[in-house]
Formats: sequence, C-alpha cells, structure tokens
Amino acid sequence: MEDRPPGVSSRKWRYQIRPERCPICGKGHPFKAELNKHIASRHPERAAEYKVSTARRICEWCGRSYARKDHLTRHLTRKHGRQKTRTRPARAARGGGFAR
Repeated sequence: MEDRPPGVSSRKWRYQIRPERCPICGKGHPFKAELNKHIASRHPERAAEYKVSTARRICEWCGRSYARKDHLTRHLTRKHGRQKTRTRPARAARGGGFAR
C-alpha cells in the first residue's frame, strides 16, 4: 500500500482512491481484508500464491457450505436462529460455549 499524499483526506483515500489493489486484476479495495475476500472469491486458483484461504465453512446444523465466514454467520442467524456454531462438548462440560 502506498502512502496517502498530502492534501487528500483519509476518507477520500480509503473509499474513493482505494489504496489496496488486486495484484491479479487491479481492482481497488479500501482495506486489506476486502482485498483478501476479493482474491478468494474471484481468483481462487491463485489465492494460495497470496496466502488467502479458500477453505469452505460448513454449517454444523444442516451441512451447507460457504466460502466466507460472514456468509456462514448470516446463514446461522437467519436459518437456525443462532450467532455461532454448536457448542463443543469440552466447552459445554465446563459451562462455556455458544449455546443459548
């Protein structure tokens, strides 16, 4: 990422100039995390070169899989009324976990 030039506001720099550029296609993104999501979804065959995970996230309730964690979280909330996945037995035994 290059440095912000003097006289350019940080808001303009992030959201209009978009300093994080995709090394494959050149598309700009405001944050590195957004760039990583872009590489994983648009260029999965080259994601390993840039150390971007393409692992699928699987719903423990119904088995559906998602490329992005935020999509799995949205699915859990909408379809199963939960924010997180099932409680693991080890955590449940000591009173922790995500169960409601």
